[in-house]
Amino acid sequence: MIDNSYLIVENISFENILEAISFKASKGDIISVVGESGSGKTSLLKCIGGFQSIKKGFIKLNNKILTDSKTFIKPNKRDIGFVFQNSPIFPHLSLKDNIILNLSKKYLSNYEKIIKITNLSKIDNKFSHQVSGGELQRASIATSLIREPNLLLLDEPFSNLDHFFKLKLINDIHLIIKNLNLTTILVTHDISDALSISNKILILKDGQVEQFDSPKNIYFNPKSFYVASISGRLNKIDKNKYIRPEDIVKVSKSDYKVSILNSVFYGKEYLITSLFNQNIWYFYNKVPLKNNENVFLDFDSLKILHLSN
Repeated sequence: MIDNSYLIVENISFENILEAISFKASKGDIISVVGESGSGKTSLLKCIGGFQSIKKGFIKLNNKILTDSKTFIKPNKRDIGFVFQNSPIFPHLSLKDNIILNLSKKYLSNYEKIIKITNLSKIDNKFSHQVSGGELQRASIATSLIREPNLLLLDEPFSNLDHFFKLKLINDIHLIIKNLNLTTILVTHDISDALSISNKILILKDGQVEQFDSPKNIYFNPKSFYVASISGRLNKIDKNKYIRPEDIVKVSKSDYKVSILNSVFYGKEYLITSLFNQNIWYFYNKVPLKNNENVFLDFDSLKILHLSN
């Protein structure tokens, strides 16, 4: 059977960091790679980009083998754009000169289109010290996009940005990628970024794929405690049984009596921290609750997550 996936990563391993990694992407997919520090997220990007050599398996992009037992295409020949966490922007050059630095003549005609898409038209004559962190990241992305990559790799692009600029950059990047229908793999340590920008999420644990699925399934149908805990808050009911905070309601009487520890305003409602059987429980309430107050909670048994470690 012919596999028409745009990107195929099949059973790749790298040193003692990655082991038997497999996943596929269609044209235009936005995949977020999430996992604890040291789980292999950046190493996976570097293997796909050709900056690290895999021990086994293969990587295929747009029907072209990039790496297997007989083939290794150099990074600059892979048609892949790579934006690092701190991609270099030369301070003595304007943003425009950074974007077109060492650019092949055949791509120069893309310049006006790319700076329009990345919303840099009005500031491309400025230098790095004259623009924001988010604008610098957009310039780094423009440097990749102008070369017409088949795949875009982003390594922690939202790090070191304050909350406002981070939210704006997430929206900007999402619009840019969708506009170009560009297949993208994004490494992030923040699950909220992954849930908001991706149509697929790859969860790594100790260099192996723990789950590869839609954001909705990652959150509501996690395959393990690790996936569930990394994708959001959990409340432990008893052994291997958990419930999400948003599935809990405050009631007049139930089997679940908790003691209130704290109430934090979250815009529409309050996130309540409480104690149940020596376990921290979170739930949402329209009004704050008094510390040390005892209340009863309940939930739909169908919403219980049965999770193994």
